[in-house]
Parts: sequence; structure tokens; C-alpha cells
Amino acid sequence: MKLYILFLSINIFFLTMAYSSNANDLLPHKCSTFHNVSDRKPTNELQAGRATMQTFAISPQNRFRVHYDTVGVNAVEKVDKNYNGIPDYIDTVCSVFDNVYEVEVNEMGFLRPPTDYYEAGDMLYDIYIEDLSMDMLYGKTETIDIFGNGVFPKYYSKITIDNNYSPTDSAVSNGRKIPAYPKTNGSDAVKVTAAHEYHHAIQFTYGEDASCRSIYEMNGVCMEMLVYPQIDDYLQYVNLLFTDISRFVFGNGWYENGYSYGIFFYMINQKYGIDAIRNFWETLSSGVTGYRALNRCLLNYSSTLNDEWFDFTKWIYHSGSRTIEGQYFPMAYKFNDLLPTSTAQFYQQYLRNDTLLPYELAYNRMTYPSDDFYITPDTSDFLITNLDSNGAAAQSFKAIVASTYIASSQEGNTIPVFDGKYWYSIYSANEMMDSIVYLYSGSAVHNVSKPYPQPLYRSDKAQLYLPVPDSAYIGQKVKLIVYNADLCEIAAANLPITVNNRNRVIVYPPSGLSSGVYIYSIDTGGSKILGKFLIK
Repeated sequence: MKLYILFLSINIFFLTMAYSSNANDLLPHKCSTFHNVSDRKPTNELQAGRATMQTFAISPQNRFRVHYDTVGVNAVEKVDKNYNGIPDYIDTVCSVFDNVYEVEVNEMGFLRPPTDYYEAGDMLYDIYIEDLSMDMLYGKTETIDIFGNGVFPKYYSKITIDNNYSPTDSAVSNGRKIPAYPKTNGSDAVKVTAAHEYHHAIQFTYGEDASCRSIYEMNGVCMEMLVYPQIDDYLQYVNLLFTDISRFVFGNGWYENGYSYGIFFYMINQKYGIDAIRNFWETLSSGVTGYRALNRCLLNYSSTLNDEWFDFTKWIYHSGSRTIEGQYFPMAYKFNDLLPTSTAQFYQQYLRNDTLLPYELAYNRMTYPSDDFYITPDTSDFLITNLDSNGAAAQSFKAIVASTYIASSQEGNTIPVFDGKYWYSIYSANEMMDSIVYLYSGSAVHNVSKPYPQPLYRSDKAQLYLPVPDSAYIGQKVKLIVYNADLCEIAAANLPITVNNRNRVIVYPPSGLSSGVYIYSIDTGGSKILGKFLIK
């Protein structure tokens, strides 16, 4: 077991808000490639599907045949501004897929998916345009038939994408009407979907290892980031991961875990280049299962999967307000902060046991009492993980137990922190456990009299910082009530007092509020303050 401690003599940014779990569950699926594997259609049905489309267009580089309808539920808009007889949307699809091919095959060096299953000598890959909005899908890559020999089956495939990615498209779930493409739509949605789905077609050319479909999705999202770095659709999945990382275990090969971990392969690319990712697929194609193939290719760079996963925990920790310019992810400032999986306040003694699956991360935060009302408490962040690469490779899901113990005096092999005011140890009987500790000394904080920023401009990450009564202490929960201009209550929440830029505040993300003036009250149970804020 290795132990790492980092001491930072700065005030920590205390995060308090989490997204609604219901909202998380309603995020659109990037694709349904692995959603219903058992329901994959037989070849003759896929052939019949091709015949039902009303017409098609060939991409300018003669690489893709795009099938589409001009009337009916799957029809594309007939707008044709360049008068070439092809709807402009189809022109966009053709040019985007040609570009994705140029980057992923010609520049990155991945294998070209075999074409065409239907007609001997036809080298065009088939793209289908349908209305996918009711299923909240960006796209899907379907297997057609097996070709070649190998441990893992290799497939011919076809891709289906949406017929417009309209911002007004919606679906109904549990009686609620929700946007089908809430973050990315139009041509940007075509681009990220093409980069993602075409890489699935490439992956099927190397082979499908059913034990690690999450890695297939990780690579799909990573390709979006590399081919179209200016489009940040991936943020919705990254921020979902950072809200509750315990929901997404890296060592679990379930496909939906992969969306949020596209940034893992982005890290691999940043450190070792695209050759490392391509080498992974070549290793898998030789018959080595996914997690073992990843470990084997990393050995070429004097690293291991354990090394990279442990390093990854540092990369994701240093995001949002903890971003360090020039280190880790270059776009880390766009991420939300990684939230603790547990928080506690120290009193005399503390013991916590975490049960960790292979490549699961526990992020436990401890705050310590402060003698000064206007000094933030000392804080320790414990990141603990299970580096069981064999368990991940076998998908055995055998857990280990890691114990974190904190005391106010030295006991046994405990380690001193904060000048010996506290002592801690992290222990596991299993040598696969590893940990890192970040320490933050308290610093002076101030009261504010008005909300900020004002006005607040609406965005995905908009957060409003509201003042609190002078008598309230950091960590205390207060009741926030928000009223509209007619003094009707529209929102209420119990929120803990936290610190932002050394200001004692509560953090409120008014994502559901429209533009306008709002009244708020904040009640500690003993005192109350009133105010107003403006959203534009």
C-alpha cells in the first residue's frame, strides 16, 4: 500500500449542490449500440430496412451512402439552398462523415470498417436518417453479420442518426415532456454523433469483447472530444460522473459507465498520443480481453492500468474550482468540481469503512472544528481506490474494505496532520488499496450583503451565491425559499452554508428559473434575511 499526502495552505471551495437524480436519469443516451444486444436484428431484416428508405445521397469523397426520406415521420427538411437537388441537412451529414473518416482513419490510423456487406465491390458505408428523438437517442451502430476469424466476433455494421437534432424535439417520460437534445443540437449534434458512431463501426472491425462494453463507449466519447474539440457535449456526462462518482465504477464493463469516462482515454491520448489508443484496439483484436489489453498496451509506455487509474483520480480531482493551469485536463475549468461521496465533521474520533469494487473511488471529506467563527475549518479530502486489475479483467466484482480512522492524538501507526492537531490512518487488509490525501488549512472568511453575480445569466453551470445571517456558521443548514414577483413560492431547499472566494454563502443553481426578478428568504431558525436577485 502506498500513501500520498498533499498539503495546500489555501481555503477549500466547499461544494454543496448536487443535481437531481431524476434529471440525471433523463439525460439522452449517446447511442443504443449496446443497449439491447440480445435483440440484434438478423441480416435479412437489416437488408429489408435498407430497401424501405425513399432515396439516398453519396458523400463527396465517395465513402458513404446516406439513406433518407423526404416524406413521412423520418423525413428531413427539404431546404436546398445550393440547389444541388439534395436537402442541406443531408449535405451536412455527408460532409461531416467524410471529415470523420479523414480524421479517424487517415490521420489517426484506425482500421476502415469493411464495406459493403450487401453488394460485392461496393465500398460505400451505409448511414440511415430516422427520427430518433422519441427514444432520446443521438444515434446507433448496428451489427449486420460476422466477417473474418478471431477470438472476438468482427462485424459489418450500419449507422443510424437523427433526422434533424432539433432543439424543439422532445420525448415523454413518466408523464413529463422533456427535451430530446437539451445540450447539443443541429449540425453540432451531427458532428459529435458521427465521430462517436463511426468509431463504433471501427471498433467492430477490431472485434467485440462483451466483457468491457464500457470501454467501447469511453472511446466513442473520446473521439467526439478529439475530432470536434470545440463541441463540449461530453460535459453533460462528465458532470454527471462528478456529481456522484460512486454510481459509475470504472472497473464495471457495463456500457453506460463508459459515457462519463471518455475523459480517461482523453488523458491517455494527452499523455501518450493516439498511437496508444490504436495499440489498445490492436491488442484487443488479437484476443486479449479489454482491461488486460489496456494494461498490456500501457506497458509499452512504462506504465500500467493501475498507474493510469490512480493518476486519473488526480486529474479529475483538479477540476472546476481546483483547476491548476497548465496541468491535468486543459479544459478542466469547464468541469464541475468532483463532489465527495461522503462528508463528516470531526468530533473526538472517526472511523469509516468503505467497500470498494475494482477501480471504484471513494472520496471522503472531513472538516475539523475551528476556534474562530470567521476562520474556515481545516479540511482533509481522502481519495481511496481499489487497484484490482485482475478483478476488472475478469468482471468478478470482488470488493475490498478500506478503513479510515481519525483521532485527536497519536494512536499506533497514525499520521499527524495540521501540526499534530489530528492523526489519521487508512488501512486495508488487501494490498490492492491505494489512497491520496489532500489537506487544506482554514482561512479567514467574510460576510456579504448581496447576492452575486448580479444579474445572473442563465447557463448550464450558472450558480447564485446568496448571503447568510451573521450568526450562521459554516456547514449549518439553512432554509431557502424563492418567490416570484407575485410573491408566490416557487422553490424551497435546505442548503448548507459554504465558502466561495472567502465569502460565507449558500450556493443555489437556479437552473429551472426563467428570466426575471425573484425574492428570497434565508432562515436559520433563529434569524432570517430577505433580498432579491435578477436572472437574465
